[in-house]
Amino acid sequence: MWDTSVKKSRNLFLTLIFLTLAWIVIQISLLAVAASSTTLIDTAISTSLTTQILGSKIFITGMLYFLASQLCLYAIYLGLLWYLAVGVGEFGGWSHQTTYRLGIVLFFTSLLFICAANNFLVPHSFFSSKLSGVLLIKILFFTGGILVLACLLALVNLVRSLYRKQALLRHGTLLLLLTGGIFFVGHDQRQTKLVNIANANSQPNIIIIGIDALRPDFVGFYTHQSTTPHIDEILQTGTNFATAYTALPRTFPSWTGILTGAYPKNNNARGNNTDFENLMITETMPKTFQAAGYETIYSTDDTRFNNTNEAFGFDRVITPPMGINDFLIGTLNDFPLSNLIIPTALGKLLFPYNYANHGPAITYAPNNYLKMLDVALQKRSNKPLFLAVHFTVTHWPFDWFNDRDYAACSEVCRYQGGIIQSDRQLKKFLQTLQASHLLDHTILVLLSDHGVTLGLHGDRTVAAANYLGDKINLKKLAVFKYAGSPEVSLDMRRDFGLDTSHGYGGDVLSLKQYHAVLAFKGYGVDLGKPHTVSEPVMLLDIAPTLLALAHLRPLPHADGISLTPYFYDQATPPARPLFLESSFTLEEIEKEGISINKVLAKTVDLYRMDKHSGLVFIKGNAERAMAANKQYAILLGNWLLAYYPVTEHQSLVFDKITQQMVFKKNIIPAFPVLVNLKTGAWTTELSTPFAQNSPARDLLAQLHDFYGDAVNLPVSIDNTERSRHISPL
Repeated sequence: MWDTSVKKSRNLFLTLIFLTLAWIVIQISLLAVAASSTTLIDTAISTSLTTQILGSKIFITGMLYFLASQLCLYAIYLGLLWYLAVGVGEFGGWSHQTTYRLGIVLFFTSLLFICAANNFLVPHSFFSSKLSGVLLIKILFFTGGILVLACLLALVNLVRSLYRKQALLRHGTLLLLLTGGIFFVGHDQRQTKLVNIANANSQPNIIIIGIDALRPDFVGFYTHQSTTPHIDEILQTGTNFATAYTALPRTFPSWTGILTGAYPKNNNARGNNTDFENLMITETMPKTFQAAGYETIYSTDDTRFNNTNEAFGFDRVITPPMGINDFLIGTLNDFPLSNLIIPTALGKLLFPYNYANHGPAITYAPNNYLKMLDVALQKRSNKPLFLAVHFTVTHWPFDWFNDRDYAACSEVCRYQGGIIQSDRQLKKFLQTLQASHLLDHTILVLLSDHGVTLGLHGDRTVAAANYLGDKINLKKLAVFKYAGSPEVSLDMRRDFGLDTSHGYGGDVLSLKQYHAVLAFKGYGVDLGKPHTVSEPVMLLDIAPTLLALAHLRPLPHADGISLTPYFYDQATPPARPLFLESSFTLEEIEKEGISINKVLAKTVDLYRMDKHSGLVFIKGNAERAMAANKQYAILLGNWLLAYYPVTEHQSLVFDKITQQMVFKKNIIPAFPVLVNLKTGAWTTELSTPFAQNSPARDLLAQLHDFYGDAVNLPVSIDNTERSRHISPL
């Protein structure tokens, strides 16, 4: 028999559809207006990348799935609202008109609840505002109370109707959906015990755990604070390298160096999203372990600028979906209702481009990534394990789901909150490994791929007060740092001066960007007594070290060295020069309060999409242009010599002839910067007594030898002087 309540409530159902559609249109319109105000839409329409994307099967399929998921979610929401209104109306014996009004009230109550919950749990959403937590909690309690009451009354009506055998189709459909949902959630949460493959007679497991952009001077081990107890425990009980550097402080180049043991100049990973056709990854550490019988796995929770995949020698890659759909669909999906669903089991099914993905950071739930990683590790083979895992909650914008405690504080404060969160992730991941016996016979490496600068004094190794030489030369360094701002003040007003810096990979004088955490710890493997090593090392030393510890053949073209002598109190290697280089950067990402829309508008035309994989790569011509503007540096002991290439900027000046304001092009020739890291003294003039009494000329010669014509400064030095030993101390 047809459900008469359904027939009578048809007008309510149609009205709810209209209201829901209106809500959807309002959300889309607001997002469109915000995007157009940043010229992002106009920029996107005019690029060749847009043409590639819109014509690709990968994007079309992903977008159709996304739209279908949104429709499905709103259909569930609409159906539940209608069911509640009809159920409460039946329970109270109300008229059709009263039930209709109740449905409208429930719609706006639920809308207010969703918006308040989004504001509270997703404070960085476009649709969130700076309402106080107390007010939001009051709204949530009030609206949530109404909805809970409606649910209870509808539940009583459900039981009564089933007892009377009324409206079986409507109630049966709901019960079927609820049963399926409970089964799905239960299946998603179910965990099985991992296979124990570690034993004393097998090769040791190799587990590398990376934490993105983790600065050593923010770690409790160095600050003597209790903010990172689990990171500290590894540094205290293992061999800790206190002065480790990456050659290029961006995630993909840094990890490529870790996996190949080679400098960016030699593996061709000169920036993020480097085209795989240009990479030199024939010989890698994972491929060597793979050939030795290991199962090799790589995992990370953010792949937008890090395309590390099976090509490096990994049997499996455990990540959120990679490629253009992550960039576009993941970013597009910022709507109050879906934001609340994404961290759930249903969100995992409906929104795979957002679930457990720190790329769209506002809905990233750290524990969901650990669940995804744990489930994938359950499917391992019975082989020793080579596992590389990279956590990115410490990466800009330092946001995650329900991070309200840090949402309103400064950038430094949010970064510190991300470090605390990553330490908790590390704790839970180590507990999982311990429970599965994967730490019974294992060499563990804890690292950060690079550091980050946050506009703090000391983030840059130079300060105006320590300059030796003609003060007028300070101007050119200031202009280089603040492109387009030749009249910048050098008095460090407003907490900003030559000794401050922002971002990643944009400045070789910002050693905080290059300084990384690095420690080795043996579980059931003897790595010597725990201690801290002060000698400078490189992340590209990791591959030679692990291969030596596993007694496997070294990589033939590695630039790094084995660090095993430091573990066992053997004769340590002599001091060696360390080479650093900058990556592509622009003014929009070297400041606090980065606008992602402005960054995309400036850079979108630099990329291309691979039509088969959907991966996004830097165009070859763009990469070559970026390489021409790189900064280079050599670090030896207490001395740092940096090279700044030719640069130009435009300044607005008054032309007395035309009586108009015009742009004037100013060209700054290439110049060096010599820094004594122990005293802080520095200069841009190699003719000063300070430079003449330093190893500057020898450093410049080595820098030129390593990078070739990319370092375009004269090296007037004879063979006798060049071969002379100069102490780096």
